[in-house]
Amino acid sequence: MDTLQKHKQREHMSQMSQSPQERQEAAVEREFDRMFAFLSSPEVTVGDIQKIFVSLSEESPEFQRELATFQENNSQALAKELKKAAQTPESSKEKSEEETFIQEVKLFLYDELGIQEDMSQNSSFENFLKGIIDELIVNNYDLAVQIWETKGEIILDALGELASWEGVKSIAAALGESLWTLWDGNAYEKGKSVAELGLVGTGVGAGVYVGKKSVKAGIKQVMKVRKARKTSPSSSLGSFNFEKGLIEDITKLGDKERIEAAEAFLKRKIPENQQKAILEAHRIGDKRDGAGVYTYSRSEIAEKVRILQEAGLSEEERRVLLEKGVCGREVPK
Repeated sequence: MDTLQKHKQREHMSQMSQSPQERQEAAVEREFDRMFAFLSSPEVTVGDIQKIFVSLSEESPEFQRELATFQENNSQALAKELKKAAQTPESSKEKSEEETFIQEVKLFLYDELGIQEDMSQNSSFENFLKGIIDELIVNNYDLAVQIWETKGEIILDALGELASWEGVKSIAAALGESLWTLWDGNAYEKGKSVAELGLVGTGVGAGVYVGKKSVKAGIKQVMKVRKARKTSPSSSLGSFNFEKGLIEDITKLGDKERIEAAEAFLKRKIPENQQKAILEAHRIGDKRDGAGVYTYSRSEIAEKVRILQEAGLSEEERRVLLEKGVCGREVPK
């Protein structure tokens, strides 16, 4: 005896205790209850489902009418759901391809900026940039397309706006942080916050040149370029260096902002005698053409160090002030 026969036998025994009138009035309700109870059984098979529909239709004309009405009323909705189900695999495939394209473009940007996926291998500045990139590009296919079409310029130009002392001050203000602590803690999360707050303008919407149908070709192109650059670094368009851009901007600061930058890097208030020493050290090299933050002679560097040391600045503080451009001068163009 199969599952359906057992179920019908139990139903028959139950019905014997009811009057004909009660059975007639409850017919439709019983049949539907029976159907749903049976369908919820873990033992049910496709064959059982077919049998129960045939059985219900034969035994209850009312059920036949209800079923016909249900099919008529819901035919459009059912057709829509079937169409949606049929399209889902292709939609998922398209989404997967777009996600792959976004990932390849993100890695392309990492290569351009000298950023490693492993954050432990990055400086604070690099992790800061990584946070910006990751937040901007996530689920943003149109931006990924524009980054690729402009060979990264759309994002590099935007980051360039932040690679200045004014840019750093705007970041600190937006995050509600002191300049002294801006690069402390989780630089990656701070970068994500900067992107989320909209401090990085990318100009997205100016025009997307690659349609969604080209996504497969786009993936292959990006992968090909990245592979070529790994085997031949000289083919790179040149990395954008956020820290270098910031240092070069600091060399151009006026006296007041220069001291502000010095205090931010040293994370302390600087007394007047040390302020004078910093400004004096900054001016060393004025009389020599071509002197600048990356082109000082050994004697010029030694003189800067002497002035700072005599003012009581420690060896580490002297190193920071020189490396960050606070005591450097802009290279003449």
